[in-house]
Amino acid sequence: MFQHHEEPSSGLDSIVLDAIIENSTASIAYLDTNFTFIKVNSLYVKDSGFTKEELLGKNHFALFPDAENLFSSRRNLLLFLLNRRGVRPIGIGS
Repeated sequence: MFQHHEEPSSGLDSIVLDAIIENSTASIAYLDTNFTFIKVNSLYVKDSGFTKEELLGKNHFALFPDAENLFSSRRNLLLFLLNRRGVRPIGIGS
């Protein structure tokens, strides 16, 4: 599928991002465009039932298989990427 993943541009940016994610009161998982876990906070780890090590580097749908979610997530990602390029498919994502 897509092979795009951008990390923060500097070490300080990464530290700030990590602090924001970890200290959020929300359960947060940061995934790349292939739905691979890049970062998760402690609350997400607790809610998921997996350890941080079991999540990072793994595909979301390998750990949480659901065909309907997979289709919906890939569709939403495709629409997002098309929209960034100024393309709006007719009759989709209205």
